[in-house]
Amino acid sequence: MAIWLLGLLLLVAAVLVVRRSVGQLTFPLSPPALLACGLLVAAASITLRLLTDDGPRASEAVRTLWRVAPTIAVVLIASSLSIPGTSAAGLFLLWICTAAGEIVGQIIMQSCAVKKAEWLSHSDEKTQMPSGLAFQDAAPARSSSEADLEEDDLDVYQRLTRRRDDLGRELLSGWLRVDVAPGERTKFAHVAFCPPMRSPQCEIELEDEFVTATVAQVLPQGARFELKLPKAATEATSIAFEWVAYESDSIQMARSCHSERSEESLADEDPSLRSG
Repeated sequence: MAIWLLGLLLLVAAVLVVRRSVGQLTFPLSPPALLACGLLVAAASITLRLLTDDGPRASEAVRTLWRVAPTIAVVLIASSLSIPGTSAAGLFLLWICTAAGEIVGQIIMQSCAVKKAEWLSHSDEKTQMPSGLAFQDAAPARSSSEADLEEDDLDVYQRLTRRRDDLGRELLSGWLRVDVAPGERTKFAHVAFCPPMRSPQCEIELEDEFVTATVAQVLPQGARFELKLPKAATEATSIAFEWVAYESDSIQMARSCHSERSEESLADEDPSLRSG
């Protein structure tokens, strides 16, 4: 959409420049007409910047093109309409609207670039474990070197840990990185349970406000995760997230034990609760 609008803007500018060069534009427009032209040019410039999706990691040549080409087009249009004999009020209205549209458009473009840069940098960071009981039980102690490897080494795409807690419950926890190619918006990731789990439940944690992460399917043999971006990616990036799987009856037992331990702890702190 943006490329078509830019092409239309450049085409209008070229037609007006050619007509002005051959002497077909000789009659000055009235101030209301120039005001309308200025507002249209400003609206086109702002809309083009809103639709522009070059991405913060685009090449410098592409970013320069999107910054300069619309400016050149609107300046050529305004210059072609600035015919000798035009009233000062009309020229003022035309150029003030053109300048205002360019300023607002540039601000919008810079703001969008900053937001995209924050999202891309955040999607490369390792997400933190949630405070839920399942993730607390599944999180094993890891050395700082392992954590640094997961966070910084982009060659690491998967890490899986199978463990048992003090009560003998089997828990699986993992870390996955999913590549997102330009033009993609939805990605699926899969993890296998070997050996299979009995009536497994699965949770996923992704602390990224720009990405929606859900558990699409859970089977005894594995799980499927769905990751959805707010819009199609413009540059190659990756999304990292953590997950945990557990048997449903085991987690219910874990919650019961957790509640019993809490009650015992309160009873130890307040002896009067024991008699109750």
